[in-house]
Amino acid sequence: MLVGNGRAFFPTTFSRNLADNLQRQRYEHKYIIRENVALAVRDFVSSYLELDSFGATQPNKSYPVHSLYLDSPDLKLYQTTINGDKNRYKLRIRFYEDRPKAPVFFEIKRRTDNTISKQRGGVKREALDQVMAGSCHCRNTWPAMTRNTALPSSSSFIT
Repeated sequence: MLVGNGRAFFPTTFSRNLADNLQRQRYEHKYIIRENVALAVRDFVSSYLELDSFGATQPNKSYPVHSLYLDSPDLKLYQTTINGDKNRYKLRIRFYEDRPKAPVFFEIKRRTDNTISKQRGGVKREALDQVMAGSCHCRNTWPAMTRNTALPSSSSFIT
């Protein structure tokens, strides 16, 4: 998947399983570029890639990604990133839609040397406060996911 300016693209020639495997474990290279260069790259690759199914239904073919990163009081996880540790992980809560029925995802993003892997689990938004407080004991608060996500085979959803 290529993400740029709020758009996500999947290769049209890859099978869905191959795309899922690429999402589960991949190499990431990040660059700082000017916005006009990013738009030119996006326009160029758009003829070779297809929008993800959710982005294709959105205005301007894009959608916001809201993330809240979790850490210890001494910011240990943040320090591993700042120090450039090759083996580290991040914990985050992420959501894409601001609808009351839209799920919220708990994610673990790991880096081992130069390889990145992700795992995620979805929870109903109304159960988020209970889950965060450690007091959610109701199995019916975990959604059966219907929206196709970028990481379907590496995602775990409790139903």
